Amino acid sequence: MTWTTPVATTVAAVDLALSGKVYVVTGGSRGLGYAGAAALLAEGARVVIASRDPGRVAAAAASL
Repeated sequence: MTWTTPVATTVAAVDLALSGKVYVVTGGSRGLGYAGAAALLAEGARVVIASRDPGRVAAAAASL
């Protein structure tokens, strides 16, 4: 038996309607939280980053 994995050839644009909404991302100063915050911002959402280290939060906010 041979398994094949379907491969997407195109990516459809999807409007997630996040503009004007506010999201709180915990652990948003690095890793998956940072990536999630960046994705939300790219969709037009307002993002609050929560983390234990104020320095990392400031650096993440400045880079986003």
